[in-house]
Amino acid sequence: MSTFPLYVTLVMTMLLSFVQAAYRFPIEIKNQYAALVTEMTVCHEALIQYADAHQSTFGTIPASSVDAYLPPGATDPGSFTYILTSPGTATTYLTTVARGQSFAVAAIQGIANYSVTAGPVTAGMIVPLLPAQPVAVVGGVPSGVIAVQTVLRNH
Repeated sequence: MSTFPLYVTLVMTMLLSFVQAAYRFPIEIKNQYAALVTEMTVCHEALIQYADAHQSTFGTIPASSVDAYLPPGATDPGSFTYILTSPGTATTYLTTVARGQSFAVAAIQGIANYSVTAGPVTAGMIVPLLPAQPVAVVGGVPSGVIAVQTVLRNH
């Protein structure tokens, strides 16, 4: 009987540590994707500037070409793919599917320049948060990734 309080204390400590970990994990994912959203926004804006400067260029754009349009101090993490299609659509997508993308999707839909659709890609469609309607994504963007697509002005 003397071990009963020790056993109860041990079980309670384990349960509390599990609860604490369950709350901490989403916060860590959210922080991770906050940085990703900032990088994706900056890189997508650089793609738009590249498109404005190279209006006759279409297809997959090398990251090195987009890097020239990044603001000072900004870097491309190397995890984005850039596509320009006619007539004037710029798409940036996260090359790898990542866990916890819903945090990034919610935040990335705050991009307000031009005409933007952002969200996960499912069956060839970017699925934004409701009430927005899904929008067809350019060819070659795989399902499950986060994509940002912009209809450009002057194209």
